[in-house]
Amino acid sequence: MSFYKLCRSLRGKGRDERGFTMVEMMVVLIVIAVLIAGGIWLYLGYVEKARITKAESFLTTAAGALDAYYAQYGKYPSGNDLDTAGVDISVKDPWGGDYKYTTSGDDNYTLATTGGTKVVVKATGNNGKSEITVVKK
Repeated sequence: MSFYKLCRSLRGKGRDERGFTMVEMMVVLIVIAVLIAGGIWLYLGYVEKARITKAESFLTTAAGALDAYYAQYGKYPSGNDLDTAGVDISVKDPWGGDYKYTTSGDDNYTLATTGGTKVVVKATGNNGKSEITVVKK
């Protein structure tokens, strides 16, 4: 075996063989990483929107029950009477926190999420009329 053939076999590929260079492989990996990062960013945005929608749905149902209670009794229920009103706030909000129910007098209430780090979804009632709002922190 000649010295030239020995050196060529130790190097692996000869000059006439084709393959990807290290730079080409790095470019492909960078493009893939950028696409994955963008996908994760979009996914997290969709997850947050879904959580907000789920909280709004729960609060809309709860607000309807609280307004029905107000129509029947002329006041919003105290924290102890929520079961009578048909509202179960023992469930966790979509972020894993608790729902917080407060009343101020007989004519006002607030029912809000506590687990969100970016937003608070809350229902407020005044004289039998409830409103759902999303407030950014």
